[in-house]
Amino acid sequence: MGKDEFVQKVAERLARMPKDTAPTGEPYHLLEAATADGELTGQFWMEGPEGGLPVFQSRADALTAVRCIPLPSELRGYAEDAERWHIRALSGDELRYFYLNPHVTVYVVITVLESGIETRPL
Repeated sequence: MGKDEFVQKVAERLARMPKDTAPTGEPYHLLEAATADGELTGQFWMEGPEGGLPVFQSRADALTAVRCIPLPSELRGYAEDAERWHIRALSGDELRYFYLNPHVTVYVVITVLESGIETRPL
């Protein structure tokens, strides 16, 4: 991605910046890999289309997803000591950071089923 394309993508996203909170009034939530001791690894569940970052509109939605997706220890690409998922609320600054990053697409999770998730770009 060239400099001009990068600047254009950031400008387009800035013009469409979402609110810091989901329509539910809660902050958006994401899943972060954690060790058995609860230490966060900084590695997020990135199973959205095209490797995007799925965010949940409520803690309850994220909890439903945790019950349906494999543990980090069962997936490739996570730290060796990552054993479980931690549900974490995104601050407004974090949401803006991910949303404005032209290399990441943030997806809102609409439904979570054992057969998969339904998402749409934020």
